Amino acid sequence: MAFMGRNFAAPSKADSSAWEAAKRLWEAGFRFVGSGYHSDPAIPKSKSDISEFIDNNPEHKQKVGKQRRWTDYA
Repeated sequence: MAFMGRNFAAPSKADSSAWEAAKRLWEAGFRFVGSGYHSDPAIPKSKSDISEFIDNNPEHKQKVGKQRRWTDYA
């Protein structure tokens, strides 16, 4: 289990794309924190949108954690 922030809504168990997206966001330091009222882009929920989102949003308001590798944590 990893802390994703109090506003994280877990996807359904069967949604492997959303779980992979959550894992990659966590590794990049993104957390679902704060009120959600900011002008930064919304965090994507599918694996196909994650790489571009992470590359294009290094100063995102919800990038508050350290970069980590899941295999080192789990």
